[in-house]
Amino acid sequence: MLTYVPEWAETTVDVAEGAGNLSEEIAKECGQYSWYYFCNNRLLTDSNDPWYLASAADPNAKSTLGVVQADDFDIYPRPSTEYCDNTVGTVVDPICVHNYALDDKNAEWSDSEKQQLLVAYTFATYWTGSTEAKQAVADQEWVQGTSYKPAMNDTFPVVTGDAYDEQMDIWYSIDSHAVYKDTEKFPGFAEVVRLYKEGQTWDYSDKTTPVSIKENGEKQSCLYEWENMWDENVAGAWQTDPDWVDNVKSRLADWNTAMNKDLEAATEQLKESLKEYYGFTDADFK
Repeated sequence: MLTYVPEWAETTVDVAEGAGNLSEEIAKECGQYSWYYFCNNRLLTDSNDPWYLASAADPNAKSTLGVVQADDFDIYPRPSTEYCDNTVGTVVDPICVHNYALDDKNAEWSDSEKQQLLVAYTFATYWTGSTEAKQAVADQEWVQGTSYKPAMNDTFPVVTGDAYDEQMDIWYSIDSHAVYKDTEKFPGFAEVVRLYKEGQTWDYSDKTTPVSIKENGEKQSCLYEWENMWDENVAGAWQTDPDWVDNVKSRLADWNTAMNKDLEAATEQLKESLKEYYGFTDADFK
């Protein structure tokens, strides 16, 4: 798959801008932002920005920047390969629950602190998982400027079975989501919904896995080499250079060793933080 990267890169906005082949007018028109390039028909595809799902087709916001101007667009699952069928990428946003253990400046849990945590966690599960709560959110609106906006965001249900279908019906009930229910106009999105229901959401989220370490007081990504393989200073060639693929392949083994070492270190740093601030012990990690 790496052999395709130089070919793909030649047609990306970032490379065009870096090479001076993107007009200032287009860059200014789109605010140098990937989603706006797509909305304004300057890109054929955009592999980022799923948080614009609602605004993309909002009938009440036709004149705003986030609405796709093309009459025909769709949202597709990730392509299949010889070893993996179609999948769906996800953005996993954590819910933070107050650390009641430290209310008394002592990391050890008292019975009352455990009860407070249980109440907060129980409410969080009700808020995110129950059909009743989903309907309440869909019925609520808030004011942005001079217009009302639905309180419901683009988050898919986190439940399974019939409850998933019931909550997707609620998801489709707001104006900015309603158009996606048309499976003839959005067959790709219909497949996304099906795959998500079946749990085909293979992904690596930077919000659910330790992905950074601290070295000498500075934060660094555990996947630094892979994330920056487009850079000549990391890969030995720019991703549009003819020898980029060979340069990357020759470094993969070393990168793999370095990244796994950093991931292990990040996990250990997380464990130490949990012990220091949340009262965990070594026994909790066995």
